[in-house]
Amino acid sequence: MIIPRRKIHLYKKDPENDYSWSSDYEDITDSVSISESSGIESRKDVFSFRVINRINHTGSHNSLMGLSDELLNRFKIRDNIKIYLWNGNEPADINDSLIMDGLIDNLSYDTNEDTKVINIGGANRTEILLNNMVPTVVGSSSTVPGQTPAEIITGIIQKVNSFNTGKNIAVALDSEPLYGEHNGKKYLLSTAGSIQSKHGNGTAFEYIQYSQNWKNAYEQIEELSSPEQVDPTGSFRTEGGFIFDIVNKEYVTPEGDTLHFNVARWRNKPTAVTGSIIETTSSGSGFSTSKLSKGTFDVINAAIIAGGNNLTGGGVLRVVYNPKSMGRLGARWKFIPLVKTFDSIYNQEAPNITDADGDRFPDSYPYTFKTVNSGSVVANNSEFNNTLVGETSIQIKDIGQGIVDLLGDARFKAEYELYWGSTDFLNGQLYYLQSPSFGWYGTTRNPGKNLRLVNQSHTFDLNGWKTTLFFEEDEKVVSDLVNP
Repeated sequence: MIIPRRKIHLYKKDPENDYSWSSDYEDITDSVSISESSGIESRKDVFSFRVINRINHTGSHNSLMGLSDELLNRFKIRDNIKIYLWNGNEPADINDSLIMDGLIDNLSYDTNEDTKVINIGGANRTEILLNNMVPTVVGSSSTVPGQTPAEIITGIIQKVNSFNTGKNIAVALDSEPLYGEHNGKKYLLSTAGSIQSKHGNGTAFEYIQYSQNWKNAYEQIEELSSPEQVDPTGSFRTEGGFIFDIVNKEYVTPEGDTLHFNVARWRNKPTAVTGSIIETTSSGSGFSTSKLSKGTFDVINAAIIAGGNNLTGGGVLRVVYNPKSMGRLGARWKFIPLVKTFDSIYNQEAPNITDADGDRFPDSYPYTFKTVNSGSVVANNSEFNNTLVGETSIQIKDIGQGIVDLLGDARFKAEYELYWGSTDFLNGQLYYLQSPSFGWYGTTRNPGKNLRLVNQSHTFDLNGWKTTLFFEEDEKVVSDLVNP
């Protein structure tokens, strides 16, 4: 019989510093229930648990809860909580079973004559730090083309760190060394960071422009990770969006001290199928209950694509649509301000232009284009501007059409509860699901489905440990036609 185990460790916050914690922990495993959820979106990693015991009116008390007059001071906002779950014997390295390294962000209390309960909730510490609203402005000029999405995301996280003295998030491109900072000292964690600096096929990202002043850091990162933003030339049709998450990395210092760092990762969605999950009728390693839906959750089948302003200040817009999808599902519109703007088209030609007065037009005509629509000859400012508008319009139309063609179909979402709690599944990976209840037998005639694990939740209470997995058929799965 598999016996589920758990541990919860409490690290008290330094009273003088919101981003420093005690190096010693207190074991508070006497909590009666745990709920934890983590996913590939930066806002999904949350936890909650309850601490309960009987009040002893003689004055003796449970050391975990404290006397009644200590109740409100027992736990503090921003105390660090680490939750560990495993089956059977405790692993040799307890960190192999770590499912949450988070901070308390809410407390509530329930008491009556005989019982007192503390309800404790929180999130991965980076979730709280990524709530920072940071201004991001990345422009372009004839000498500075902008930045890649990877560089912008790295800069956003560095700004988040600058607002917090603890420097909690280690971040670097995979072309640069990764350092972590602790108590004012820097440690080399890896020779390469975890922010992917190129597309999955090895080609370079294009330089883009990006401006956002009124969104939190995680919202900006998710926006920059979307298929239509990652690559404005349309490569997302075969690559899909990117995944951003935070992982915990253990580091042993030269002095022998063990430190843990939160490391930012940003990478394209994996396409290899990690493993299979099979519906079973008796207890085992598969899943016991399941829910399946297919719907128009994120359908986009019509869009207005904005490509920036031309040289006279007018906007460059195109309308695109997927007529088959609109006929079946109705119009699902979206306004898409592509980060590849008119300016980036202009900047491709700018090095060839003699522009002494700085008005961005050639000083003399006729002018022969060298890069944009190479060989085209124009006679005046209007024709010059119209040529750039035409090229921008063609490109944003192609990109927009790719978006509505790709995202115009209904897709599957699935939810599976495992017989046994498990930490063996990795968010962001593809899994082959076999569910005879849905006709997915795993045979040639009735194959299973490849779906991406986007979120997982754990509950641990008097009934044992339960794990629920949440899957989606995302744009990468659809575009690769991995599902028949």
